[in-house]
Formats: sequence, structure tokens, C-alpha cells
Amino acid sequence: PIYVEATMRDSANQSLTNVTGSISPKAKGLDLDIDATRIDLSFLNIWVKGIVEDIEGRATGRCNLFGPFKYLDLAGNFTVNLTTKIPANGVRYKIENGKIDITEGRFELKSGTIKDFSNGNGSVTAELTHTKLKKFAYNLDVNANSLLLYDVGENTEMPFYATTKCSGTVNLNGAPGRLELNANVEPKF
Repeated sequence: PIYVEATMRDSANQSLTNVTGSISPKAKGLDLDIDATRIDLSFLNIWVKGIVEDIEGRATGRCNLFGPFKYLDLAGNFTVNLTTKIPANGVRYKIENGKIDITEGRFELKSGTIKDFSNGNGSVTAELTHTKLKKFAYNLDVNANSLLLYDVGENTEMPFYATTKCSGTVNLNGAPGRLELNANVEPKF
């Protein structure tokens, strides 16, 4: 195996990532421990395409990237602060102090604050499941307080358009190209 000990610094963003472990070309796999402070999350965009888009933000925590090259997986814990857009409802959100547990086949947002960019907010929990970093699906639960839940304009491919702020509970689940929405909400004007 090839043993790895690497440090990556981005002083401008106060980011530091240490990677230790091994890569085995013979066994066609790897086992890397990653200890990250304020790591840039934009690299996630390639994997969650069709679920969320334009992820921007930072995470701090530790994880292990392991397995055969064709079937990699992760395990660890991170705290995240990010913004992202959900294409299905057209809204860009900010998630603050999100606590994420990563286990084989699953990223679980245990708790976090969700905000829109028009003073709405709420609490959020979520689960993103996958099969070896492929075939992603999601389940998102929000307790909303005047949160923007839908913002799709007239000039889209959707058969309807609206802007809706609501308070109440919302569940979004699905996979790329599929969305199921269950809500018990009261509109806010």
C-alpha cells in the first residue's frame, strides 16, 4: 500500500484538512482518515445533483473514507454551515449549525436551523441515503415559521407557479427527478 499523510491549508478561509491512511492499488481500495476544519463543501455538488444544487459553505469534523475504489463509503461526524437551493421548490436555504452523523450508506442531519432569505426560519432534520455514493435518496423534515416553501416563477417548465410562505410541518422525500411533499401548514402573508 501507499501510505498517506497530507495537510491542506486555505489560510484565506481559515480551512485546514489533515488526511492520513493508505491507498492500495493492488487491493484497489483505500482507507483514509480525514480531520477537517472549515472544509469547503462545494465538492458535494457533483454527488447530490438533482436533489440540491449550488451548495456553498463549510464543515468541521472527522470522517473515514474507505472501501474498494468502485464502492467507497464514509463514516464520521461534522458540523455544517451552508447554503443550497432545492430545485424542486425553487428556494435557496441557509442551514446553520447542522449536526451531521455519517454512517455507511447514510448522511443524517440530526439537528439544524434552516432559514430562507426573506426572514423565515425553522428547525430541520434530514437523511440522505446512498448505495456506495450512488443512487441517492432523501427525507427532510422541517418545522417552519413563516418559511418560504415554494418560489417558482411563471417562466419555468412547471405547469404552475407561486410564492408561498408557511408555518407548520413539512416533509420532503424523494430522489433525483422525484419529489413527494407532505405538509400540515398555514400560509403566511
